[in-house]
Amino acid sequence: MPNGESTQEAQERAIPIMKQLIQQNKGGRIALGTHGNIMTIILNYFNKEYGYEFFEQTSKPDIYKLEFDELELTSVERMWNPEVLSK
Repeated sequence: MPNGESTQEAQERAIPIMKQLIQQNKGGRIALGTHGNIMTIILNYFNKEYGYEFFEQTSKPDIYKLEFDELELTSVERMWNPEVLSK
């Protein structure tokens, strides 16, 4: 979109913050809220398997638990069950 932020620009904005949060909270837990696109961009930085196909299969809303060892993404677990909403 005109004057919009590219995926690369969004990643360049988000990743330094993620790295800082991970390093400042070693061994701890943090909770972050964001849009699905930014979440996918962050995941993609740490693991290229998370791309557009992943984004397409997420529900809105969705919740994921990420685990890191230092700055290495070691685990991604979906915590949200969209079927609960349909009942």
